[in-house]
Amino acid sequence: MPAIDREQLDHRVEQIYDQVVAWRRYLHANPDLSYEEQPTAAYIMCELQKMDAGGKWLHISQPEGNCIVSDLKGGAGEGAIVALRADIDALPVEELTDVPFASKKRGVMHACGHDTHAAMLLGATKLLLEDAEKIKGTVRLLFQPAEEVPPGGAKMMIEKGCMEGVTMAFGQHILPLEEVPTGTVLVRKGAILRSSDTLHAEIIGRGGHASLPERSIDPIPIACLAVTALQQVVSRRMPPCKCPVLTISAINSSCDTYNVIPDKVTLKGTLRCTDSQVREDANKAIAEVLHGICGSYGATCSFKRFPGYDVTVNADSAYDVGMRVLAQVLPSKDQIVVLPDCMSASEDFSEFAKLVPSNYVGIGCYNAEKGCAAPNHNARFDVDEEAMKVGVKVHFGIIHELLMQ
Repeated sequence: MPAIDREQLDHRVEQIYDQVVAWRRYLHANPDLSYEEQPTAAYIMCELQKMDAGGKWLHISQPEGNCIVSDLKGGAGEGAIVALRADIDALPVEELTDVPFASKKRGVMHACGHDTHAAMLLGATKLLLEDAEKIKGTVRLLFQPAEEVPPGGAKMMIEKGCMEGVTMAFGQHILPLEEVPTGTVLVRKGAILRSSDTLHAEIIGRGGHASLPERSIDPIPIACLAVTALQQVVSRRMPPCKCPVLTISAINSSCDTYNVIPDKVTLKGTLRCTDSQVREDANKAIAEVLHGICGSYGATCSFKRFPGYDVTVNADSAYDVGMRVLAQVLPSKDQIVVLPDCMSASEDFSEFAKLVPSNYVGIGCYNAEKGCAAPNHNARFDVDEEAMKVGVKVHFGIIHELLMQ
């Protein structure tokens, strides 16, 4: 099959665009938290069944009640199995946008764009069904729960067999970053997303009266020293070219009054790395710094690391497929933004990428004129819906490149 006819694809995407928007807006108004996505999965199941009313092409299953796996087996014969993935969970955020399709659930919001991910994959499915006779092989559609909360839904889906036989996997994420406005796609060969670990430390002193600090071991100044000293782990203990991101995001004491020195202080934070060895070395150094400072001032410390997601790595072969597709579906090479360094975010798409050659891209959706400029996870996060056209084209293009040639 020849290269993609971009004008024809643009026209086809325009034809289904209103439906893609409708899917997105329904999901946005009806968000589900991680591990609670059963209603979202039921909606997606229903929409897939409507698209393939006779059940000729789609073989839909639910490994768990909150996820969907659908195989589109093409009519051109046996071939490779290529996975397209969209995550579907929302966040515990109270929405502060004024859009008419704002969340109906108090304290729950699609503040990371997973509603658009599901809608874009549904849109691509609609186009692929129109071309099902031309597909040689199988498109595996993965609607994945629980990306936001480790251990994550990807691992569960893999354990349920969703990656059996898959030869390549592709994912995308909507990004409202100024450097990737609507119409652009962010790419990177190799590591594109960092690993993530959650950190929890307790600095244990000896409480007492605020007027007699000498009779106590005050954990608060010790915690302050520890927080600043921990940044030395990043700047002086790790290679500059592989510098991790260490953030202490919460400091809490065991009391909440004015005249009591607390017994302990709790520190919480995250560590994000681009390299597995740096990840281990940094965690070891963090523990050493905490225990060393606490010991110097008569306190003790307990430190726990909760491993999160691994580094997401774009394999050369899958990245090259992605770049060939972008050259066909985007009007200009200027719409391809090559990321010079790994992003600081983390994703459990890494689980798929550890199994098969994979490629993960960012779909730009920044548009300040439309008010789509708030970052992911912000209560005012909104998406320029025009960006979904690009996501649909990228998904479709991957299958055209790999299974329709």
